[in-house]
Amino acid sequence: MKNKSRKAPLLASGVLAGLLAATPAQAALIAYEGFDYASGIDIRGQSGGTGWAAGSSWSGYDPNYTWPGIVTSSSLSYGSLAIQGNALTTATTPGPTLSSSAIYWRNLPQFGQEGTTLYVSFLFRPEPGFGVYGGVNLTDDYGNGIYVGKSGADGYNNYGLEGPLNVIDSSSVPVTSGETAFIVLKSQFLAGNDIYSIFVNPALDGVESATPSASKTNFDPANPLIGTTFQFNNYGYYTIDEIRVGTTYADVMPTAIPEPTSLSLIGLGFAVIAGRTRFTRPAER
Repeated sequence: MKNKSRKAPLLASGVLAGLLAATPAQAALIAYEGFDYASGIDIRGQSGGTGWAAGSSWSGYDPNYTWPGIVTSSSLSYGSLAIQGNALTTATTPGPTLSSSAIYWRNLPQFGQEGTTLYVSFLFRPEPGFGVYGGVNLTDDYGNGIYVGKSGADGYNNYGLEGPLNVIDSSSVPVTSGETAFIVLKSQFLAGNDIYSIFVNPALDGVESATPSASKTNFDPANPLIGTTFQFNNYGYYTIDEIRVGTTYADVMPTAIPEPTSLSLIGLGFAVIAGRTRFTRPAER
């Protein structure tokens, strides 16, 4: 009689494969920056990371030469989010006016064509004594674009989205000194007004919530916005890290280890394998 024991590992393997397939899939990133540079150096002129426009490096505008963007000696972290390298912190000395804020930018492949969607994620931490505002911009060559972070407008102390002329849509998440926020920006580029959404401190399961922390639907920066620039823009003492740009939500939130739900499913899969192996015996010949 044929030995039937081979069905057990085959069945269990199929179960495990199905469980693993149920975990969120990730496509390739468009661009990534983990600030994997030597601690203490100025970010300007650095060209690490992956996927940025060919030949691009970090540039900066610091009119008072008092706000250098300095690579720190350690990364920011958020749960099981995968991290590497160091981080970028702006200096504590503010300029005399908001117009003297420090700006650092780097070019991306073109984005913003109508009918496309772009996701950006980053870690952001206001340091003790942080200034008036801080965040990131996605813009074209003329400064048309969207800003996400802490607005410099009076009365806005939560993370949110901002267009020109202080047109702000805020989340309910406050900007708190010393606390790292994980922010995901979703940009849907349409023929009319674009749709911008942010998710502040979302679960690291790769599943996009149907309810973002804040949305902006009253803004069309250009028709279409053909952007090229990622910009770190601030007037104060902030640290930024783990910048990811992709075309899906899962692209921009890879985790170093599976989240608890995934671990439970994988554990169940192995339990099935163990059970089938234990109770299925070869038939007697």
